[in-house]
Amino acid sequence: MEKICRMINELEERAERSASSNPALLLSILYLISDDPQKGRIQLSRALGTSEQVVRNALMKLEEMGLLVIEGRKKNMVPELYEAFRCLLKERILSPVMVEGWESPILVGVFTDIGRAISVKEALDIRDEIIAEGGSGAIIFSVRGKCVDIPGLSNTKEIKELIIGKAKIAKNGLYALVTTKYNYNDFSIFYGFIRKSCEILLKNQEPRTSP
Repeated sequence: MEKICRMINELEERAERSASSNPALLLSILYLISDDPQKGRIQLSRALGTSEQVVRNALMKLEEMGLLVIEGRKKNMVPELYEAFRCLLKERILSPVMVEGWESPILVGVFTDIGRAISVKEALDIRDEIIAEGGSGAIIFSVRGKCVDIPGLSNTKEIKELIIGKAKIAKNGLYALVTTKYNYNDFSIFYGFIRKSCEILLKNQEPRTSP
């Protein structure tokens, strides 16, 4: 996860005004390629709701940064970065979350041992970031072993069943169940969630000073 957080800092430091240099787009392309290195520019542009030219320029940017090596159709990520992307999750939930009245929400997450429950303030900070990126609402939670912690929300039975029932979620980490208006902003939400989670996770790793 630290590699992802360092890469986000680099993407933001080198961000330009062009659409193809947008950090959310660049990270999202890397995420899609980590799942399928053979994904073409047309497939990527459709998944991201942008033009093939923007994707072409973004791929050139990623190669220039040394994060990708492009050989014909195949796009090879730096090996350690490829491994790091396995700690990220983004998927659409097909069954409605009836307790909130949501349909087809997305689930985003980072698999990591956070070592503690998250606070209400941290959950609200992540939720606010997600809403700023285009989400309509979000439930933030952490998983530690068999414990699902959803601070500030009391009626969690259905959500916990949904979470625990999915094999992929049986990993420690931070997660958000998000409702959105449009599919095209999924990856902006995904990026905002990861960026804010990095702040919390890195802060959690800071050495504590003695009083």
